[in-house]
Amino acid sequence: MVVAIDFETTMRPKFLPWHDGAYPVCFSLATSTGLIQTWFFNHPSATQSQAECIREIREILSEADRIIAHNMKFDYHWLHHLGLLEETAQVYCTLVAEYLLMGQVKLDGLKLSQLCDKYGIPNKKDRVAVYWDAGVETDEIPAEILQRYCEQECVKGLAIYMRQATALGELGLIPLLSLEMEVLKAFADIERNGMAIDTDLIEEYSAEYIIR
Repeated sequence: MVVAIDFETTMRPKFLPWHDGAYPVCFSLATSTGLIQTWFFNHPSATQSQAECIREIREILSEADRIIAHNMKFDYHWLHHLGLLEETAQVYCTLVAEYLLMGQVKLDGLKLSQLCDKYGIPNKKDRVAVYWDAGVETDEIPAEILQRYCEQECVKGLAIYMRQATALGELGLIPLLSLEMEVLKAFADIERNGMAIDTDLIEEYSAEYIIR
């Protein structure tokens, strides 16, 4: 089973788990079997505890062969933070996949809305962005608007994945994408934990390779 996911959190600049004041507001998923569901974590309309939400989400994700998202590294951080990572499931980023399909040379045209236009996927007006642009925090956006937006992101991501998967296979890019997904997870771990650096060795290399 393939599962597309989307987290909506507090607004920038506090949007990652280690940012002071950052927290998840809602989470949606759409599966290749037709399930679409949303959970609210920190929103006035929430009817369940975060622990209950996580338990239900984990039960669904445990059956996933592949978990997909647009800009997966962001969602990967929150999956890890909330204890929702499934080691048996592969991760897939529609943004990275499209970058590979574009020959790794074009950096624009990778927004989810742009990919919907490219692949002929219905792309409704983003009502949530109107609130964000007005400075309204995510947990102050009406629940029905936020839920519709979050679920649409998942449905669109799943549709894009289906189209990309065919193209990746035809171009023989699946092994490269698999490698890129491992790199994505490694970079996410580095962002979360930092990375040990041998400063003496760096200075040694700098002295050897610096252009004078």
